[in-house]
Amino acid sequence: MSDLDIKITKVYGGPFFWDNDDLHAHAAQFDMHYIGHYSPKDPRTWLLVRDIKLENGKDYLKSTTPPPFVAYDVALMADLVMHKPMSRITQNFERLGNDRYARRFLLYPFNFCRQDLLRKTEHILYDEFRVWMRLWGSDPDTPTISTSGPTSSTIGTVSLAETEQGATGSPYDQIMKALSGTDIPSQAAPAKLQAELKATQSKLQDSQKQLSDTKTPRVAEAAAAKKLIDRASAAEKKAKESRSIAAKLKQQENLLRESRESERKAVADCSSLKKEVEASAVEVINLGARLAQSQAALETVQDKLTITEQEHAHTKRQLEKASGQVTERDQQMRNILAELTRRKASDDANMPSAKRVMTEDEATHKEALAKFERQKRHYDELRAQNGGRLSFRHDVEWMRVQGAEYTRLKKRMQVVQEAKKAK
Repeated sequence: MSDLDIKITKVYGGPFFWDNDDLHAHAAQFDMHYIGHYSPKDPRTWLLVRDIKLENGKDYLKSTTPPPFVAYDVALMADLVMHKPMSRITQNFERLGNDRYARRFLLYPFNFCRQDLLRKTEHILYDEFRVWMRLWGSDPDTPTISTSGPTSSTIGTVSLAETEQGATGSPYDQIMKALSGTDIPSQAAPAKLQAELKATQSKLQDSQKQLSDTKTPRVAEAAAAKKLIDRASAAEKKAKESRSIAAKLKQQENLLRESRESERKAVADCSSLKKEVEASAVEVINLGARLAQSQAALETVQDKLTITEQEHAHTKRQLEKASGQVTERDQQMRNILAELTRRKASDDANMPSAKRVMTEDEATHKEALAKFERQKRHYDELRAQNGGRLSFRHDVEWMRVQGAEYTRLKKRMQVVQEAKKAK
């Protein structure tokens, strides 16, 4: 970038308008305190636009092109070219004389070069600036102060009308028609309408003055002039209303598109929920079947538990009966043991000292008695630890030990009695 290149020095701080005339008018009004007033024909007087949203936060970047003959922020223009209709005019060129120029360069020279490439900074190369000025009929060495856009009457060395046979309107109108695909009213039309409006106002004032001076009624002429003014005002109001209706229609289309998307998502969510409900219903049925099986199994277990309790009660009664028998046998064992002890003492007293020799049977008997006493102490300790009662297993073991000892003592008693009878 050289020092001769054209750079932006002023930033537009007024409200943004998507209408070309409104934006240019406000840009000129905003730029009144600068020495070089804003002129669409001279890029050196252009302002830098950083935001394209309206005061209500809406924008129309997907439905129309931004107004030309101002500079846009690089990031903002990079976003604009991603949307229609700006994306439709990519690599579109206009032949002027023997050269070809990118249409976006003709409208947005601060943002696009002659080859239709997006610039990285808001500037115009000096050579391109001189070419652009001559194309639009301006002298690059003399700043312009005009506030109207470039027209075919101000084309310099080369004109679109010279290069395209049968073309109508100004170069600005032809380029804008190519961009939007529709006919665009000539910029001369509003100016002509304004001129007619001013002329009519002047006539009305003259009529009113003559009426005041001559006191002659000129009501018909004044009414016609006023009617013409009202028609012009109504036409301008209708044009603004049409733009507003188009903007609202676009907004309604966006809302309708969003509503359809929301409806599609809602239908998909309902379908998903329906599948989940159906799966839950199947799972509930399966759970009911498993619950019925569990209840049947529980009833079976309860029946078995009832039978087991009955068997336990019967076994308990048998144990109580066996315990009584064991107690009785224990008492009989004590009696037998006491009788054996008494008889042995009597025999030992009658037997001479020299003959008192312990036989093998007596040694075995004493050893068996000692073992039984140890077992008895062991089960007495278990009974004391268990609150005065033995467990079922220990109670059965103790009954077996007592039965075996009772049988042994009874058998020994019989052997002793037979021995006495033999003497």
